[in-house]
Amino acid sequence: MTAIRAARPRTPPDRVARIALSGVLALLLAACAAALAWSVIASRPTSGGDVLRLAGDLIPLAAAFVTAAFLVWAPKVTWFSVYLAVSLVLYVIGATRIDDLAAGLLPAAPWFGPVFLTVSCFGFLPAAYLFPNGRFVPGWSRWLLVGWVAAAMLALAFPWGDYPPVALAVLTLLAGGLVVSLIVAQVYRYLRVSTQAERQQTKWLLLALGAQTVWLMVVIALPPGTIGHLPGTEGAVLDGLLVAAAALVTTALAVAIGFAMLRYRLFEVDLVVGRALVYGAIMGFTVLCYVVLVGAVGFLWPAGTPLALPVTATLVAALSAATVHRVVQRRVNRWLYGQRDEPARVLGRLGDELSTASDLDGTLARIATTVQTALRFPRVTAVAVSDESLIGEATAGDATGGRDTATVHIAFEDQHVGRLEVAPRAGERLTPRDRRLLEELARPAGVAIHAALITEELRRSQASLIEAREQERRRLHRDLHDGLGPTLSSLHQRIDLAASVMDADPDRARYLLAGAKAGLSGALGELRTLVDSLRPAALDRLGLVGAISHAWASDERVVVEAAPGLPAIPAAIESAAYRIGMEAISNAVRHSGAARCSVTITGSGGLLVIHVADDGRGMTAATAGGGMRTMRERATEAGGVFEVADAAPGTLITARLPLNGRVA
Repeated sequence: MTAIRAARPRTPPDRVARIALSGVLALLLAACAAALAWSVIASRPTSGGDVLRLAGDLIPLAAAFVTAAFLVWAPKVTWFSVYLAVSLVLYVIGATRIDDLAAGLLPAAPWFGPVFLTVSCFGFLPAAYLFPNGRFVPGWSRWLLVGWVAAAMLALAFPWGDYPPVALAVLTLLAGGLVVSLIVAQVYRYLRVSTQAERQQTKWLLLALGAQTVWLMVVIALPPGTIGHLPGTEGAVLDGLLVAAAALVTTALAVAIGFAMLRYRLFEVDLVVGRALVYGAIMGFTVLCYVVLVGAVGFLWPAGTPLALPVTATLVAALSAATVHRVVQRRVNRWLYGQRDEPARVLGRLGDELSTASDLDGTLARIATTVQTALRFPRVTAVAVSDESLIGEATAGDATGGRDTATVHIAFEDQHVGRLEVAPRAGERLTPRDRRLLEELARPAGVAIHAALITEELRRSQASLIEAREQERRRLHRDLHDGLGPTLSSLHQRIDLAASVMDADPDRARYLLAGAKAGLSGALGELRTLVDSLRPAALDRLGLVGAISHAWASDERVVVEAAPGLPAIPAAIESAAYRIGMEAISNAVRHSGAARCSVTITGSGGLLVIHVADDGRGMTAATAGGGMRTMRERATEAGGVFEVADAAPGTLITARLPLNGRVA
């Protein structure tokens, strides 16, 4: 019942890019660690300011490298995610003291610090034009890259700190305008272009970018070399506050991008994070066991460590690892996959939602939304079909999320009524357990969709019945007003005239009365016609079988047969059966070229069954016109079932009408 296309294998160039980028990040991490270690060894920080500056370097770097690692090993890797990972790390390195430390280690290359700082800053900030999907928004923002290149070249045109006033003013105005354009681009994207999911991904970056803009304005406004070189005690305090502010705004960028990835599934890294959490928890627990046991025993027996201690620690870690894995995995699964491990709760939740839905659109929307939110799929679409034709659908989640789709058919008593289209995340495959859960959810969904379809059909039938009743009322009004009414009025005038000339001209009076009598006969005929249109009089006189036989008695092709002992037939069912039978016979003898048309009427099991079979040209000729639609509507209004089939040759029409209630 479930079909899913296999996920596309990861291409070799993708693996090569991951490995190469991981190597680049590893080299950058090693260089940063070496520079910080050399700084600690060389300066031996002792004061609070030294420790604060060291923390101001370590915290942004840790946030940047962790975010970059998630970007590199996310299931969905694009050129934009690669660019974002590298440029973010370089930007954070440039915002810390690493470039100054590296310049100190390279006295022969005094240009290294200014070049690195310029490239890192002007290389990362334009990412705001592209975040979060890698497309330039607005489109004209791509041309601003020329401005960023010009600003970078101007920044490198003079020795750092020796800018002429004019060049410094031009650089300040140009860089300030470009930085403001980043905010404008993100606001425009948020308000005019982004989807709901993209707005959630970018709102935190927008705040971090605003803070970064304010900080850059402060840095540009301060004289070169101000930060870190303020004299005196108050200057040291202010210097520490500036260092903390720089670390905070720099860390906020990496945290905002990481939050978009973890909370709102940017680049779909949550699967990687989930696995990292599980294995990290197991490793941390193992280390904790060793630390606690070894530390406790070392505290109690400081003279020496018993040989059984490592063995005991190993046994405790091994015996407890499975429990830790199960607990952490359950929590991670709840975060990543919702309630997939709790099928009873999901079924109950779906039942509660469906109990409040009556129309088809509301039912499909509740099915899609419940499955998507409970099982944490990027996209779920619920589709309703009737006779394999699409009659409604509803989608929950990101309309563009997920490339591969799993389809679960929804049925009610072996009748196909719809399907669930589930899009897993990139890198995720539906397990057999997931498929079984979706099939379990499809059962109550099938009942709900079938009920909604029946409700929709009932509403259409009611609307059709009301329309037919109003049409019949208008026809009766027209016939009475335009036909029988004027006739009776004319007869009334004729009788009055005859009464007025009775004494003076008896012959004329008799002539007028004779005409009135003839007119009354015609009026009675019109009245019978109107009554027959409401309910044929032959039904009351001859019954169903007799009325049909009498109507077609002059046509030798029509043979009407009835099973003995027909049960009592309600008036409404009898009228519907008569109309259906008469229309079916008329179609057969007038349109199909049949040489024989047999009508069989039976009644048993609470059903009145009418079979009309002919040996004509088949369904193409028999179904011409609106007769089939009229017969189907009459059967539906009566709570019955209408069927048409090829009889090879000819056509077989069957109507099953309930004698009490509705056909099951």
